[in-house]
Amino acid sequence: VSEDEPIDQELLEIFLAEATEVLDAISEAVAHSRRTPSDQQYLTTIRRGFHTLKGSSRMVGLNAFGEGAWALEQTMNLWLADNQSASPDLFQLIEAASSRMRVWVAGLESGRPVAIEPAGLIASAESFGRDGRFIEPVDVSVAEALAVPVEAPIAPPAALVEPAPAVAVAPGAVAPDAD
Repeated sequence: VSEDEPIDQELLEIFLAEATEVLDAISEAVAHSRRTPSDQQYLTTIRRGFHTLKGSSRMVGLNAFGEGAWALEQTMNLWLADNQSASPDLFQLIEAASSRMRVWVAGLESGRPVAIEPAGLIASAESFGRDGRFIEPVDVSVAEALAVPVEAPIAPPAALVEPAPAVAVAPGAVAPDAD
């Protein structure tokens, strides 16, 4: 199902109810995991939650939502495969993803058009997977607004340009042209 096709409203209602329950379960698992970060069962619950969000959002046709959930599922898979204890950065990533997904769910519940832009979340999850540090997701629209297009190289200010070295001219000799 492409996101250009209309979404079945009955399936959407079911997805929204399930998404809220899953996000609540993820929040609860994070709270338990903070108390016992080495307990893998809570991290497994979180991974399953993102797996469920991925599958159910794709079934409804919310593929962008599914891509965001998939990125977190993959991050959790790698973390669990290494049998690592939860870290503050991992919690930040999970909470940022959950928060963003709750915004998407609320937008869908409102019935108004909602832009589900997972690129920032995906980039944050991929970055975390490389070095284990959390970087706040930035939406593409925000990144584009901050980007400054450079059409031509910018010359440095005159004060930063070093003057040409002075050329010593012997008495009676002609100074070379500076051109």
